[in-house]
Amino acid sequence: MWIDYICGLVFFLCVPGILFTIPAENKYITTGAHAVIFVIVHHLLNAFLKKEFGIEEPKFEPKK
Repeated sequence: MWIDYICGLVFFLCVPGILFTIPAENKYITTGAHAVIFVIVHHLLNAFLKKEFGIEEPKFEPKK
């Protein structure tokens, strides 16, 4: 469950104005850039956690 907290923390840190700001006239460009950065950081962090600790995100398994 603590991996959810890590994901929330990464999301919070990638919100515009928290760790960094991308100057742009258009708010959609700023938001999109931060979303791309979040996806990259989230992917790299999950790969690190899997490699170092064997921890993976829960997978969705539909009921039969």
